[in-house]
Amino acid sequence: MPNYNYHVLSPTEFENLARDIVQKKENIILETFKEGKDSGIDLLHHTSDGKKIIVQAKRYKDNFDVLFKKLKDDELPKVRRLSPDRYILVTSVGLTPKNKADIVDLFKGFILNTGDVIGKDDLDNLITRFPDLEKEHHKLWLSSTNILQEILKSKEINQSKLELDTIIEEIKFYVMNESFESAREIIKRENFVVISGIPGIGKTTLARMLFYQFLGEGFEDFIYVSGSIDDALSLYVPEKKQIFFYDDFLGENFLSEKLSKNEDKRILSFIKKIRKDPNKLLIMTTREYILKQAETNYPLLEELLSAKAT
Repeated sequence: MPNYNYHVLSPTEFENLARDIVQKKENIILETFKEGKDSGIDLLHHTSDGKKIIVQAKRYKDNFDVLFKKLKDDELPKVRRLSPDRYILVTSVGLTPKNKADIVDLFKGFILNTGDVIGKDDLDNLITRFPDLEKEHHKLWLSSTNILQEILKSKEINQSKLELDTIIEEIKFYVMNESFESAREIIKRENFVVISGIPGIGKTTLARMLFYQFLGEGFEDFIYVSGSIDDALSLYVPEKKQIFFYDDFLGENFLSEKLSKNEDKRILSFIKKIRKDPNKLLIMTTREYILKQAETNYPLLEELLSAKAT
């Protein structure tokens, strides 16, 4: 069973995960509220017979003793004041049967049974049961222990460019958006993608999120292209599942120095080679204004537009 790292999620992202899990588990629709003081209510549902269900999400790195104290000191008074007919707790803390029993006893009359105390292991299990949740909360998939172990099995990953700590930190602060899904769909269709945009927009980070994902899906060889496309060609092994990452492939000084002789033809030749090989992926990044200039000076590069994500 996957082992997810819920601490890569922000409090709001964890609350959204809790909402989606409880909605699927209970087959109900929960009311959600804007960020701010919740007065003891993260999520709310009114049953057809007028009963009130409150769901509270608690994402903590701390152990059970810290969680229990916070529940007793902060949450219990709120719950007593709100007096819901049912109270469901979702937490990132791992819980033993005794831990759950203690929480049920603490919220006696509000938490109906231990099934309404959803801990880390329950979350792991429920995400496995409802696999579409993994896609909707993609940061979880990228940061799961199973995926990271798969990545680290790739013996030929350039560790100077791909460190476990870097993966965790980048995923933690990365905000999933439409550009990730767009780039992912393009690379699945074309076997390559060009990520372009203004400086500082996060092109390299998006590229890393992509190749982290595909390394976790069975690609065994990550190749960072630092000089020219010839570097990629020299390391191309037909039978291997390889990912090539050509960061800033047009360079910072393209407008003044131009591409080396026939580099545009070699790039396009390599892309065509990649497209025909199901074992290969190519991710390239560049600055938008440089790409536009390159398309003007090198008409062959217009072909890159067919697989561009911004």
